[in-house]
Amino acid sequence: APHRAPRSTRAMALEIRIAGLGGAVCTLHAEPTWSCRHLKEALEVAAGIPRLEQRLFSGSQELQEADVLSEVLLSPGQGLPSSTDVSLVRRPRLQAQWLGIVEDDWEALADAPQEVRDDREVILTAVEQNWRAWRWASEALQSDIGLATAVVSQDWSALEFLPEECRSDRGVVLAAVQRDPVALELAADAMRNDRGVVMAAVRKDPRALRAAGPGPRNDREVVLEAVGRDGSMLRFASEALRDEADVVMAAVKHRGSALEVAAPRWHSDRPAVEAAVRSDWRALKFASDELRADRDV
Repeated sequence: APHRAPRSTRAMALEIRIAGLGGAVCTLHAEPTWSCRHLKEALEVAAGIPRLEQRLFSGSQELQEADVLSEVLLSPGQGLPSSTDVSLVRRPRLQAQWLGIVEDDWEALADAPQEVRDDREVILTAVEQNWRAWRWASEALQSDIGLATAVVSQDWSALEFLPEECRSDRGVVLAAVQRDPVALELAADAMRNDRGVVMAAVRKDPRALRAAGPGPRNDREVVLEAVGRDGSMLRFASEALRDEADVVMAAVKHRGSALEVAAPRWHSDRPAVEAAVRSDWRALKFASDELRADRDV
């Protein structure tokens, strides 16, 4: 007969029937605010199955330990049910053992057998403790895009050490530049020429334009986003855009000294020079001789 966990003395709102491949395991009475980890701990007490050996599924969705039951067990259009079924799949003992080991000490992975270094879940758990655990993953896993994304989400500078295929992956690079736009400098050439990646970086920090490839530097929208927030970035725009009126005016209004790198004709353009001087009077030195002598500028 399946085990039945005792009810808490507190009011419980959710009955969870847990079944494995061999049939019913137990019924737990949980609070909607419990995390999945809390549920696994209750299952360990009720049925003697170690937490780290448990994989729990609601339908086809695996429940992650940080998930809150009230959020992941909702029925579409019906809200939180009073009872629900959850499936249990047990992990291999070696995997469960190493999950526990790396949770406590990620550096223990250095002594793990090859089978463990090939185990994505173990490596991912270690990486969540410290991204440097990635170096002990198998060669195949070091090129795993999901694992690479977890690595750069923890430390953007790790992008430098990832293989080319990861530094060429849009999702990986976007995750890195969301942490710090400087990561764009470490991305593969294809990503530094990817308009969406560069725009995401520039929106975080306009100085990211310095690491952009020729394509984004010649993209009016990308460059306007950068120079509108830091006029000095005009220096990194394409030659053609340094001669565009809207780009030049946006730059000099923000940073008068940007006039220095604008196309030569703008040094003689009164509106551009006046805008630059209003931003920074020292920009007058970049104006043409005629405008420098004009007392009205």
